Amino acid sequence: MPAATPDTTTAELVEWVGWLREHYRLDDRLPEHWQTEPAIVAELAALHRAWRTAFRPAAAGADPVHWHDALARVLDRLEDWQAVARRRRGVGRSVS
Repeated sequence: MPAATPDTTTAELVEWVGWLREHYRLDDRLPEHWQTEPAIVAELAALHRAWRTAFRPAAAGADPVHWHDALARVLDRLEDWQAVARRRRGVGRSVS
């Protein structure tokens, strides 16, 4: 897995994604092996950075709402990335 971000270690990202999956009950939307897809790692690293900013004590009142909007958009993109990964692996192709 590539490094998460300059200010977040891989271990921190793994721990946060575990929390995210549990807190928001996203087991069916976040792939278990998300670390193997660089695009998904990048999406989650960006989401983590935005989360840290949105929920800091000095954050504006609407920042958490904006973060939840971003979460919804990221989850939609993750579904797209997972579909691409499945096609690369040949999963879900109809046999003619």
